[in-house]
Amino acid sequence: MTSTEGTTSSGGTTRQLHSPKMAELVAADVRRRIVVGELAVDDTLPAEPDLMSEYGVSRGILREALRILESESLIELRRGSRLGASVRAPQARVAAQYFGLLLQWRGTTLRDVVYSRAILEPGAVREITSFRKRAPLVKELSECVGHVAPAVDDFSRFGVLAWDFSKLLVQLAGNQTLTLQHEMLEEVINAHVARVEARFNESPTRGVKANTLALRAMERVIALVDAGDEQVAEDYWRRHIVAVGATMQEGIDETVRIDLFG
Repeated sequence: MTSTEGTTSSGGTTRQLHSPKMAELVAADVRRRIVVGELAVDDTLPAEPDLMSEYGVSRGILREALRILESESLIELRRGSRLGASVRAPQARVAAQYFGLLLQWRGTTLRDVVYSRAILEPGAVREITSFRKRAPLVKELSECVGHVAPAVDDFSRFGVLAWDFSKLLVQLAGNQTLTLQHEMLEEVINAHVARVEARFNESPTRGVKANTLALRAMERVIALVDAGDEQVAEDYWRRHIVAVGATMQEGIDETVRIDLFG
């Protein structure tokens, strides 16, 4: 981004940008300031005239830049208010939506997506099982399972709660990169969970049995984590995830692409 700096009549600094894509460059600079912490969550951006002066752009260009940032959920525009836009924290959901679209565009199959969990989650299980101080983690996992147990016959809730347990496993490993990857998978997988719920609603006995087995798997992996047996805990959770993937894909051709719009 090419820029020159000058001063305003009030003595402030002005950023004069030179580019045919001025709105994108203004948005990029504000985005950078949010990410590095110059602008904190819930901060209010300066008023339009001040931003126009700071960046040396017209109102139209500035508003286009703000719309870009709003579409990324980085700011919230207060329409009809004299206050400036409010800063929002970057959302994994926004990245996940684009991630899912990219996977579908590339022709990714549901099998490819669900089995990626069999790589991510067992690795996280092994990691937390290797920790010396596991008692607080075991307690947190047990409390999570306590919320899952009452929902074994509530097919619309059980899938969400079960995924919360999986998310917690990954989060407790403490690797932010893996955590974000797992969160992005959630957006894609949730688009297909309704099909499983529909099958269970048609056959409640079968649904309760499947959910009860999943609940037992959660309880078992907690016991293995508590015991500190890394390999056994990792292998056990991998087998469980593979079984869950098979249930999710039941009746679906393995070569069929994921569908976020169906």
